[in-house]
Amino acid sequence: MPAACAPATDNSRTPAPVTARTPAPTTGPSPAATLSPAASEPAASAGIGPCPTAPISVIAVENFYWNILGQLGGQCVEATSILADPSADPHEYQPTANDAKSYQAAQFVVENGLGYDDFSDKIIATMGQKPAVLNVGSMLGLKVGDNPHVWYNPDYVDKIARAMTQGLKQVDPSAAGYFDQQAAAFSGNSLTTYRSSVAQIQTRFKGTPVGSTESIFAYMAQATSLDLISPPAFMNAVAEGNDPAARDLAVFQDQITKRQIKVLVYNTQTVTNLTEQLKAMATANHVSMVGVSETMPLGAKSFQDWQTNQLQQLSKALAANGGQG
Repeated sequence: MPAACAPATDNSRTPAPVTARTPAPTTGPSPAATLSPAASEPAASAGIGPCPTAPISVIAVENFYWNILGQLGGQCVEATSILADPSADPHEYQPTANDAKSYQAAQFVVENGLGYDDFSDKIIATMGQKPAVLNVGSMLGLKVGDNPHVWYNPDYVDKIARAMTQGLKQVDPSAAGYFDQQAAAFSGNSLTTYRSSVAQIQTRFKGTPVGSTESIFAYMAQATSLDLISPPAFMNAVAEGNDPAARDLAVFQDQITKRQIKVLVYNTQTVTNLTEQLKAMATANHVSMVGVSETMPLGAKSFQDWQTNQLQQLSKALAANGGQG
């Protein structure tokens, strides 16, 4: 498994140093679509105490990584996120000149990889002095074409947090003790409710058939032991903005109209005629629905708060629609 700050290898990436500013986040993202050094809104800094050194500048391309990184870095990081607009589809994001400017000061960059945020590598490639880069997909040993929504996998979340801490310590070894204490607090108490929510669904509803309009939910379905029966090719096509095959669409519609699925999960940030038609079909056939988002929504206190709220909504929908529990 590649080192946290090793040069990016996924997608022919070249790791670079990172820059960006905004005190470490512990609350939800600013309404701004881009949290650039000038536009980002400081969030309350979590920390075991004052940073023993000057804070390092970091960019977390996605706002959920921004939040985790802020919790891990505490008062020793100034973090900026690029993909933060909860109403936008991250797959269609086009970086601005201000985004590129944000990278110039960064010492550490966290990007998802897997084709999800290729613009980050393109910006870094133009830089003379490159920041340290954590490419999450590469770190996890995945490749382009694999499901990029890795933050919906609880086991991957643990690995990502460890890699972030390793990266922070490599950039600023003098604050290693501080980062270790922050990491212990995050992996211990901070994720307790999130982990228990996953376990509760697994215990109560294991094997319950569910559907999803796209692949964003696939990792969590596996973690909770739900039976995601939607055609994989259908989910991948919708996630990539393509039209699914007629055969796969027919299967998906049958699963709704024949109530073969107990809950339909949909991506709140992907709104198309097809997804709206499927949601209307679910309503007409009394199939419960749960919306999940790609990025942290406004008002979410933290990554784990966001994920826990979605899991609680899923649990309620399963119980209401005849799940195994």
